[in-house]
Amino acid sequence: MKNFFNKHKDILAIIFIVTLFVTIGSKNSPLYKFNDWYDANAFVTMGRGLLNGLIPYKDLFEQKGPILYFLYALAALISDTTFIGAYLLEIISLSIFLYYVRKCVNLFYDNKYLTSYSAILMFTIITLKPFGHGGSAEELCLPFFMYSIYSFFKYLKDDTITKKEIIINGIMAGCILWIKYSLLGFHFILAASLFFISLSKKKIKEAFLNCVYFLLGMLIVTIPVAVFFIINDALKSVIDIYFLVNMTSYANESSALAKIGKSFGLLFYNLVSNIGFLILILIPGIYYLFKRNEFKNKYAKWIILVSFLFMGLGTFIGGTNYFYYSFIITPFMILGVLLINRLLNRYKIEVNFIKNASLILGLLILVILISDNMDYLLKSKSEYAQYEFAKIINASGDKSILNYEFLDGGFYLTTETLPDCYYFMRNNFSYENYPIMLDTQNAYIKEKRPHYVVTRDKKDFLDKENYRVIASFRQKYEGKYVVYYLYER
Repeated sequence: MKNFFNKHKDILAIIFIVTLFVTIGSKNSPLYKFNDWYDANAFVTMGRGLLNGLIPYKDLFEQKGPILYFLYALAALISDTTFIGAYLLEIISLSIFLYYVRKCVNLFYDNKYLTSYSAILMFTIITLKPFGHGGSAEELCLPFFMYSIYSFFKYLKDDTITKKEIIINGIMAGCILWIKYSLLGFHFILAASLFFISLSKKKIKEAFLNCVYFLLGMLIVTIPVAVFFIINDALKSVIDIYFLVNMTSYANESSALAKIGKSFGLLFYNLVSNIGFLILILIPGIYYLFKRNEFKNKYAKWIILVSFLFMGLGTFIGGTNYFYYSFIITPFMILGVLLINRLLNRYKIEVNFIKNASLILGLLILVILISDNMDYLLKSKSEYAQYEFAKIINASGDKSILNYEFLDGGFYLTTETLPDCYYFMRNNFSYENYPIMLDTQNAYIKEKRPHYVVTRDKKDFLDKENYRVIASFRQKYEGKYVVYYLYER
């Protein structure tokens, strides 16, 4: 046992630190009775639906990628009535992320400060506004990005990369393609770098083989995804919803140049308005941009800058800035972690168990003091509309529900039901861009199909002849109060 702990002490330290911070700061944690974030509930509904034979895009409408729903189906296998599965997904995801942060640091320094920088990084992540409630698609993408950043830095530092590493990077890109394809900007630059660096050395065959290996990795992920939807007669639905609807339903009239300018503006705004990004990305980024190049490739720091800009371009090109969008740039906090290690080594700062324990405890206390999620810590079920309405719904013979004209509020989860309406919620599309969603919900109500309808801040319901309000509940959500209304047929 002692040998096991000595051999794996770094990995065990990472898992321990991640578990501490996720348990305190994420609403998926057992310390929270419920994660009321609408997006997380939509992912849970899709995951639960998958386990019960409902095929994404064909039977239920949602516009994120299928691998995200497969992950939430795994979470639902652990528990389909709570967020415990999502909580474990977060711990696994962030532990792998930190493991590759460690390997990245090890390219330049030893890891004697592992506990210190891991605690600082986890504190920063958990208290970032873009972290939000916990369980976002961006958060679950972190391991894929961090592996690629590690191998990218290793390539730029040593000027060598193996066929296996290129294929694995293609697999990472494939996973991101089928979780949220707009996040592929970084991997586009990674693949382009592999091609053009080899080309600059007049290694033409190697340049093209690198592209083949990268695409092979993406195919390793894409083929089983495609086979799943072909078997379930849903390939056209995937193409129509995940790609075409996403590309058109957020459409605006801006020119391409204006979109690019706005996306970079939003990227810069998020860098300076989130103190964690400011301290661990922007300031270290400027420092490394203008100091001596530590990589063998003389253009390395400019390639890294371009990869960061392309990541931002893909994220914000639609012109919207939902609070969680910028969380995807978190892997570039490696710049801040490297600078922390550089300073600690330069000034020969000594650390020990007492100092590290004090640092972790102090940062956990700070999480409790400043995290937006603390309003929900240890709340009882009676303080959630989702559970209060579930008491009423579960007492009836017919539990059919429609979550009307807002994102998934979690009522399907607490009542342990699944939607029987294709548009089981309203996504963030304007009526003008995608009218069929609201029209279908309205038709569903007009036909008196759901026994219950839940609305948010909407008491003047459209069908007063057939539905009546039987309960309302005022609840805090993202710093503001909303009122949920429960209608019965």
